[in-house]
Amino acid sequence: MEKYSDLLPVVQQLQTESIKKMNVICEKYGLQYWAIGGTLLGAIRHKGFIPWDDDIDIAMTKEDFIKLKNIPSSEWGDKFLFCTPDMDCEIHDKFFARIYIKNSRVQSEKDVLYWKNWSDNKPWSTSLMCDIFVYEHVPEDKVKYLKIHKKCDIYRFLYSITRRKPYSLKGPIPMKIERAFFRLIAGILRKIYKEPWKTFDSFADKAINAGYKGGDMLGIYRSGHPLTKMTYLKNEIFPLEKKPFEDTFIYVPKDWDMILTKSYGDYMTPPPASKRGHLSLSFLDLGDGVEHIFSDPLPGSLGDHSK
Repeated sequence: MEKYSDLLPVVQQLQTESIKKMNVICEKYGLQYWAIGGTLLGAIRHKGFIPWDDDIDIAMTKEDFIKLKNIPSSEWGDKFLFCTPDMDCEIHDKFFARIYIKNSRVQSEKDVLYWKNWSDNKPWSTSLMCDIFVYEHVPEDKVKYLKIHKKCDIYRFLYSITRRKPYSLKGPIPMKIERAFFRLIAGILRKIYKEPWKTFDSFADKAINAGYKGGDMLGIYRSGHPLTKMTYLKNEIFPLEKKPFEDTFIYVPKDWDMILTKSYGDYMTPPPASKRGHLSLSFLDLGDGVEHIFSDPLPGSLGDHSK
């Protein structure tokens, strides 16, 4: 059985290609993005990936993101797939945008146990990706901001279960009952709305726009991660700085030290080994057709060739 950690440098190298592509597109069309979360931390502390990390998180303003959405799909070439929440793309299950490495394939045990495709009822899987979060203009009043955030969290949940079919192969009875209930709700929503992912994406946009107050405060609505609920002044992010990242470069916020301190505290001190996590994959294909299996394949999962 292979170890995922042995392939991590190769995954990081492949993921870096997404940043290189983003740099080319943003330069061509006059757009700006910046690193956030672990990617920002990696850029500052390691001049690249955090050694045990394997994904990329970047952000854009709403204005630039709309422009990015309108760029012809041909600009992404044969290697990348740009997906937004309103697109009919089965590998995409998030309420924010992603750049996928087209021919790659990843699957975790959780994917197999909890989710299936609506189209063919097979265990759900996706591809290696770069997350793109949108910073909206938000109310300076934190209570108002979190109230809108809570609405978006509901739409995000409904979006998720109508994208992936809730399923439980194993687990305690309460979990099976919960998943069956979610599947029933999701099935009803898919009958009511022809393309429910577009519906909930639209509902979230209306809630966000209704709460738009202008001004210089920026925040993220379309993520459930606690760190993304923090808000920043526009002049804390801009003008952006260019920093080395692996064998290329990445943009970071102007006040990156304040942002990292606010998010992680003493960010220059790495956490203990027990808290160094990465994707918990059971299957990986880097796009070359070679299967890498990190655990015993579950029935019907990628890597299961029992049939």
